[in-house]
Amino acid sequence: MGGKNALIIDDDADLDEAVVGVIQSAFGYSGQKCSACSRAIVLDGVYDAFVNRLAEAAKAVVVGPPEDPETMVGPVIDADAKVRILRYGALARREGRVIHAADVGPLADKGHYVGPMIVADVAPSARIARRKSSARSSP
Repeated sequence: MGGKNALIIDDDADLDEAVVGVIQSAFGYSGQKCSACSRAIVLDGVYDAFVNRLAEAAKAVVVGPPEDPETMVGPVIDADAKVRILRYGALARREGRVIHAADVGPLADKGHYVGPMIVADVAPSARIARRKSSARSSP
């Protein structure tokens, strides 16, 4: 399955639980952990329902300062990480269909904030499906 952390969503999965698992894994710690969910492999029978629920749930993810208890996604570690993530976001827009991209608004000028992005309909051969964003990689 490659080096990307994947969750597999089967036809008989509890989609509400699967959505919570993906949101928590992908966006907890601002996605800056080695076990962050980088991709969800979803079987055809539940694909549309799962994608719709995931996009809706992502709207509730709060981006903000880490000291705010409402915040789920704080700033990333440094300016280089922010630039790298934004480059992967641009690549994702070319290689898939963006179903959610959070705008960080005024936080963009107050730190290294990057909003969550969810991309659907990504081909298995796409770079964003195969490569991790790391300190040494570039899209």
